Amino acid sequence: MFFAALVLAATAGCSDSAEAQLDQEETSLLRLAYEDCAEGEEHGNVLSYDSEYDVLVAENVYVQPSDRSYLGDETYEAVVEGISERARIYECALDRIAVPEHVLSDISRTRALDGTRSTSWGDFEASWTYHPSNGLNIQFEDRRSE
Repeated sequence: MFFAALVLAATAGCSDSAEAQLDQEETSLLRLAYEDCAEGEEHGNVLSYDSEYDVLVAENVYVQPSDRSYLGDETYEAVVEGISERARIYECALDRIAVPEHVLSDISRTRALDGTRSTSWGDFEASWTYHPSNGLNIQFEDRRSE
């Protein structure tokens, strides 16, 4: 599965340093993830952050590329490069907020038929949908700000 392989690849390098940084600075971990990872986005707005509700959103990640027969080789390569860059930005955010393995596993197993799924860990909650044409759309919320 294209989607599952990409999501599980994101787990490499996750650390607890982001949580330690949050304790030291008393600032939103989701905001820090947005600031660290969204800077200079060249392939559309992958991440957005709502400071009023302390919510981080990633949109259209891991969109499956169209059938190559309809695209020239250069166009197809540009599409794949854009998908990879969107995934890199999203995976950066996952690393910054230290999303646990069990959550990444739940996300990677999502099918289009599953509709909206959600889970929580620690102070965080995530809800997401996935469809090959639209990719992964996921929202992270810090429940401490409620």
